[in-house]
Amino acid sequence: MVRIRLSRHGGKKDPHYRIVVAEKKNPRDGRFSEIVGYYNPALRPKRLHLDLDRIDHWIKQGAQPSDTVMVLINKVKRGEWNPEGPGDDKSSEPDQAEKEQVEVEDAKAEEPESVDEGKPEESGDDESSEPDQAEKEQVEVEDSKAEEPESVDEGKPEESGDDKSSEPEQARKISVGMIGKKLGMTQVFDDDGRAIPATIIQAGPCVVVQKKTEEKEGYNALQLGFVEKDKPRPNKPIEGHFKKSGVPPTRFLKEFPFTENEDESVNIGDQILVQNVFEPNDLLNVSGRSIGRGFQGVMKRHGFSGGKATHGSMFHRAPGSIGQSAYPSRVWPGMKLPGRMGNDKVQIQNLRIVQVDIENHLLVIKGAIPGSKGGYVTITLV
Repeated sequence: MVRIRLSRHGGKKDPHYRIVVAEKKNPRDGRFSEIVGYYNPALRPKRLHLDLDRIDHWIKQGAQPSDTVMVLINKVKRGEWNPEGPGDDKSSEPDQAEKEQVEVEDAKAEEPESVDEGKPEESGDDESSEPDQAEKEQVEVEDSKAEEPESVDEGKPEESGDDKSSEPEQARKISVGMIGKKLGMTQVFDDDGRAIPATIIQAGPCVVVQKKTEEKEGYNALQLGFVEKDKPRPNKPIEGHFKKSGVPPTRFLKEFPFTENEDESVNIGDQILVQNVFEPNDLLNVSGRSIGRGFQGVMKRHGFSGGKATHGSMFHRAPGSIGQSAYPSRVWPGMKLPGRMGNDKVQIQNLRIVQVDIENHLLVIKGAIPGSKGGYVTITLV
């Protein structure tokens, strides 16, 4: 029997469901014919997407939707779906109340029309003149209110407006990247219901520790420090470097190129936030240290196939021959041999930003990045 049912994904804290066409009644059976929608009640507002054309097609073929799926289908078709409501069962009650209020208002609106038609002259000019006076008074009040903000804006036109508009543009032009910390991986759903693997990075806040110029150092760059709650214990040279800048010590430093204009400048001690550098759908290059694997053999490190596992060949996971005897009587450079694996600097290019969380200084990036949880990474714009 073919059924249209909910297929649960995620844990108890973050449950989300796929609406699938399954051939068996057992909900734990992972086999299904087609995905016709998704439902995520954990988000606010809740998300529901149904492909009604495909659902109607399967129903005509004899598929039976479950009770929960049937309730969701009816709500969508009737227009009673309320994603911001407290629950699915109570989502239709406000709509019915609104319909009753609209009917009552329509009935009241029709009654004065019949009264006015029956006695159009008895009202006289007095009633018609009263609304005109009220309208004039309202217009005068609105004019006085409209004039007041103009005087306030004329007093401080440059302090409030220009500063806010110039901050994100200034930081975007000055810094092309930031320092971040990998927090872990998750998945997010787009508008079409597709699951996107994503990595969460804490991007900043970063503080400007040193400003290098072409006149003094020969190139323009900003040395940024990653601000954290835990204070590091630097040695004497590093402590003197931060003391000269007047900035509290940070554990991780990185230089980023920048271009400075005459009207816009950055100073030592300024903070660069995530919203001032990155925006959704930007392409990034993320660099970091890969996870260390220790000393490994050639099969794991280089992907050698190895020898037979049986019949006493005595050759299983060894590298084999590495050169000749008479000539060249040495091992060529670059020979693939056992050794330390991982803990290398790796860069992943052209990663897209899915979301930017300004309050928590977070970036949600599509795909995976190098390093383990808690590892530092450098994020630069493409």
